[in-house]
Amino acid sequence: MNTIQLETIDFKPGKSFKLFSPRLRNTFLWHYHPEFELVYVEADAGIRHVGTHISTYTRSDLVFIGSNLPHLNFDYRLRSDYHQIVIQLRCDFMGTALGLTPEFEGIAKLFRTAEYGIAFDGRTKLEVAKKLRQLEGGASPLRLEGVPSLQQLEGVPSPQQLEGQSSLEQLLQLIDIFQILADSDEKTILNKDLGSKNFILKDKIRMGAIYEYIDAEYHRQPDVNVVAQKVSLTTPAFCRYFRRQTNMTFTEFVNQYRIERAKNLLMQNNNVSETCYAVGIDSLSYFNKLFKEIAGENPSDFRRRWKLLTPLLLSLAVALLLSLAGCGDKPDPIDEVAALYSNTQVIGNIEYNKIDSISLLLDVYVPFTRLGEPPWVKYSDIRKPTLLFLHGGGWNSGDKISRSLFLMPYIQKGWCVVTADYRLINKATLPGMIGDARMALNWIYDNANKYKFDTTKIVVSGESAGGHLALMTGLMTADSSFMEGGRQIHRPMKVAAIINWFGVPDLVLAAKHWDSTHLKEVVKNDPHPDSILRLCSPVNYITASSPPVITIHGDSDKAARYEQAPILHDKLNKFGVKNYLFTVKGKKHGNFDGEEMTAIYKEVWRFLKENGVEKR
Repeated sequence: MNTIQLETIDFKPGKSFKLFSPRLRNTFLWHYHPEFELVYVEADAGIRHVGTHISTYTRSDLVFIGSNLPHLNFDYRLRSDYHQIVIQLRCDFMGTALGLTPEFEGIAKLFRTAEYGIAFDGRTKLEVAKKLRQLEGGASPLRLEGVPSLQQLEGVPSPQQLEGQSSLEQLLQLIDIFQILADSDEKTILNKDLGSKNFILKDKIRMGAIYEYIDAEYHRQPDVNVVAQKVSLTTPAFCRYFRRQTNMTFTEFVNQYRIERAKNLLMQNNNVSETCYAVGIDSLSYFNKLFKEIAGENPSDFRRRWKLLTPLLLSLAVALLLSLAGCGDKPDPIDEVAALYSNTQVIGNIEYNKIDSISLLLDVYVPFTRLGEPPWVKYSDIRKPTLLFLHGGGWNSGDKISRSLFLMPYIQKGWCVVTADYRLINKATLPGMIGDARMALNWIYDNANKYKFDTTKIVVSGESAGGHLALMTGLMTADSSFMEGGRQIHRPMKVAAIINWFGVPDLVLAAKHWDSTHLKEVVKNDPHPDSILRLCSPVNYITASSPPVITIHGDSDKAARYEQAPILHDKLNKFGVKNYLFTVKGKKHGNFDGEEMTAIYKEVWRFLKENGVEKR
């Protein structure tokens, strides 16, 4: 019969900690040790099983585990390549210094809390991961009772000394890491109490056998009678035993394990039906219900949300855009990307208006904290600056997903972001499209309390046709003269700034360069096209109370002609409106390279700071 393994840890003479990089993905290693352990793993997705807590991590995980807290190896069943850094510390790490030195009070509390297991995310995880890499210097042997060495299991590198660093220098770096963790509020406590931990340790053999049985059989039909027999209990006695141990019934525990495995499969692009049957559930409707009860959303939404982020996470373009955030000493951009999933929730396809049976949808990207248990997520108590972004495409193509990369610098800075679809010219007039955009802004006001949008710091932005709509959305007022999205909006909707990426401000001038087909599409064969074009031209809505405007435009742009940009900013200057025109020399319609994008975003952040939207 299997047992929970006691890991025997050897430290080199004169060392109070050890660092190594284990690779155990083919071994189910449910184990414990008196020593403290800090684990950082980079992988597509894996299972976090600490004490009675089971959840899924994505891209990376950082967990601090206290003395004798049972846990499963974090690389178990990882299918993709991965890297893991583990630091183990003597159970009397730093002796009495932690308890008696006032400066270590925060770290001492961290070590006490580690008894429950602590997972860290967000910037804390990024910063600590960077420091752990600096500390990393090879692997050391791991010895478990009855388990082969790591070298025997999967070709672990041979031990190496940390080059160029004394033991004291390494210790000081480690203390710095623990101070970061102690100061962080980006953490989740994994276990509610220590009762289950103590019970597991008292009955190592049974719990080891039970967990291994569940892992082997979850995708079939785990039988409570079989597992009871395995641990030499009657079925009623086993049920009482298991509930006392985990605070869950056997069925509840198996279902939670299944759903965590299901998340993993969905993130690997399996469809919902395949995933349902792969984790041993025969009824798709029951799977949907169970997934929502445990994960807080249905599997289709979970998969859709993950798919929204996955192309961004893997794209070098994301790494480029993240570097535009204006930070000095930045972590690895891929780590920054990984953190977005950890601290950003994507709520997709929310209906913000409906016209003639056409549902108008938007996506919301909102900062949040994963709780790991019901209610699963917690939005920030602090209201956040909010970006409304409108895609381009000549008013006749494009959608809210197609320009998602534009959103990443704002998400990385902790903003809320809303990106909205609007009716295109095959289904709406130009005033109708403007009305749709205004209705999306109205939705932000309606839902400000729910998502913690700061309505004093709403920025509207868009590129090309979306830039035009952004200008109209931000410059129009409650008494503007046409109906908006099917109904008049009477509330004042002031925006804090407009970021216009090469959108045209004067459609009458722009139309002189359009071909006849495009002009007919835009004005719908109206006998008085100039009246429609004037009605929908942003330059005609500028007043002394207009919000600040920054425009980015290439001076060789022939699609949205550059000569319009100075016209817009001359008129803004005439009314005393704060504005800035960033001209990209020699560039056409949005074909900016990385160096130019870096310069652009530096100016965008400067402009937003000067106008009170972004922190100084």
